[in-house]
Amino acid sequence: MPLFLLLLFICLPNAHGDSNSTPVETRSSILDNAKQAASDHQWGMAEKLYKKAKKNSIQQGDADRTLDILFSLLTVYQQQSDGVSAFKVATEIEQLVVNLSDPFSLSRSYRLLGIAYQSLANNELARDYYSVAVESARELNNPTLLASLLNELGYADVLVTDYRSAKMSFEESYRLARSMNLQDLMLQAQINLLRVIIALGEKEKIKQKFNLLESLITEIPVSEKIVENYISLGTLYRTAQIKLELNHSYRKTAYLWHERSLKLAKKYKNNQLQSISNGYIGQIYADEKQYTIAGRFTQEAIVLAQKINNLDLVYRWSVQLSRIFSAQNKIGSALKQYKSAINILDSLDIVNFMRYERSFNIDVKPVFDELFVLLFQNVRKIKDESSIQAELQRIVHYAEKLRFKELAAFCFGNCKIKQEEIVGTLSDSEVVLYTLVSEKHLYVILKGRAGIYFKIHKVSRKNLLLNLKKLTKNIRQSKSEKSYIIQAKKFHRWLISPFDDVLKNNNVQTISFVPAQELMKLPFGVLYEKNHYLIENYALKYVLSGIKSVKAEKWKHNGQNYHLLPTNEFELPIFSENKNNTKITSNEEIQTLKEKVSDIKHDQLFNIFNRFKLANDYRQSIIVMQDENLPLFGIVNKINSGKKLGLLLFSNNEPNKMNNIYFNSQMINSTSVVAPLWSYSQEASQRLISQFYQFLQAGFNVENALQRAKIALISHKTFNHPKNWASLLVLQHN
Repeated sequence: MPLFLLLLFICLPNAHGDSNSTPVETRSSILDNAKQAASDHQWGMAEKLYKKAKKNSIQQGDADRTLDILFSLLTVYQQQSDGVSAFKVATEIEQLVVNLSDPFSLSRSYRLLGIAYQSLANNELARDYYSVAVESARELNNPTLLASLLNELGYADVLVTDYRSAKMSFEESYRLARSMNLQDLMLQAQINLLRVIIALGEKEKIKQKFNLLESLITEIPVSEKIVENYISLGTLYRTAQIKLELNHSYRKTAYLWHERSLKLAKKYKNNQLQSISNGYIGQIYADEKQYTIAGRFTQEAIVLAQKINNLDLVYRWSVQLSRIFSAQNKIGSALKQYKSAINILDSLDIVNFMRYERSFNIDVKPVFDELFVLLFQNVRKIKDESSIQAELQRIVHYAEKLRFKELAAFCFGNCKIKQEEIVGTLSDSEVVLYTLVSEKHLYVILKGRAGIYFKIHKVSRKNLLLNLKKLTKNIRQSKSEKSYIIQAKKFHRWLISPFDDVLKNNNVQTISFVPAQELMKLPFGVLYEKNHYLIENYALKYVLSGIKSVKAEKWKHNGQNYHLLPTNEFELPIFSENKNNTKITSNEEIQTLKEKVSDIKHDQLFNIFNRFKLANDYRQSIIVMQDENLPLFGIVNKINSGKKLGLLLFSNNEPNKMNNIYFNSQMINSTSVVAPLWSYSQEASQRLISQFYQFLQAGFNVENALQRAKIALISHKTFNHPKNWASLLVLQHN
């Protein structure tokens, strides 16, 4: 659902009216000015005015108007890419909605909350709110409202890939709309229903549904609005032809609908619709391998999008033109266009770009992957060593940029981040190992002070993932003593062996691994060659490529800073401190301290302890996270008081998704993060962590302390299997 719908719903008239004329006039003037500022994209001014209007509305006790203002304020924060403030406003809205009892107000408010959370990319929560809105609408016995809400609920189901539920919602929406002869709603429900049927692969129903959809469209009078439906129908014909492997006539029909939409868009002088129509026609010609014509239509689509400064469309068609040039083997033109597309992406707000139908894995990562393929092709043609180094530096630059986009996509505006090169932090004994994965190749880049080296392996993404799955499965299940060795040797051959001489000649001691998304769960230390694990030869850490977190917020409770919480998970001297810097040791005091942070709503949230001494030196502070589902950057920033933590340690819990740990750790104002890929036995955990802290106490840095702790377990007769030590990783910032 586009953002303009959120603005439309915000402007819906209040159902209950206002009773006090003078305050209404005052508030209306402030609101009018706020809306005008928002219309002029003066977001700072709009924010200020909406806040003032909200304050007045709260004083007047007008809950409905306050809700409208909050939704407007939410839009402003979204436009400013201020995800933190947007979530705060959404929370305020939730608190107000709870107090509503009127079914109409409830339905309307929950609908708006659904739109809000959908715009914040929280599709699960958005669906929940749409569901509540639908149930409230049922109580009203308002079939028009219910049909509209069911259509929106179905779309929310699609976003979480619950196609069966979506199908039921769209079918009910269509039945209700047909009973009242609401043509627009009938059409929209059928368009959405057809999308779901294609996704479900229900090939036998396709022809019937297309016939119904065409008859509905032809019954509606021709207008500028109908052009969007023509475009939707054209894209559905092409999608069905490709996904369901239908005959060529479907693609031809797709072209005819796009051609019709282009004629109407020209008639109404609508540059946006002209751009979309031209782009889709170019797409169809590209499908037919008529690349010259495809390029001409695509270039026209770019020009039209640039006229209206629609960067989303400029990016989309620039990527399409890049692929057309690449298919024509015009490598220079393709490279130039890919770089241009990525520069446009830098200008786009990644949150807004991917808010609805866009996805990082569909619309961003493949573009980088395709660029890397061409860049490496280019490197292989270069003979001069200095030119090779310059080109490899450019590849590293884009690899860093890709990691940056991954983080921006993951946190959807809830963290403020900036990008910087990691190489400046390396010593002579450190190197960075980048991995890039395309459909058919694995690219490995080694970067150190001595230069940049690379290796290309003809290993498909599918093969790579299959070997990774076997490796982790065999380690964890350990059915035989060394069932994992085959895969461990393969990964060593792919990632390390090509650079053996470089590593030895430069006396490298530490490798920082910057994994491709596909290799995020690789236990790097278990790579095996010549009867030795990689961890025995090198200290290892995972780095998310130069991402630096901003200063954390201070967190106080009743005017008091809270720094440390107690733990007794390991048999080590553990301390906590209160306001007077005295030790807290009794269970009563521990319970009291836990209650004071109960607003975070977790039991056994986290434990912070230091290296065997009580101190305010945050470089020595250590956190053990006991719940893998915590909103890490939010909670730790609250505790962190704006100072850096030396180490964030996740105890023996397996995260639902390693990505959550990996990316969230980058948002925390700490130097190092240690986290597990999988859980392991309590006995092994205690031994590994105890060894780890002994080496920390002896003065080793985090990665060297963990390396030595793992070597100690490898040397132990009982705990030498990788299942006991390979899981724990150092995730370190620069």
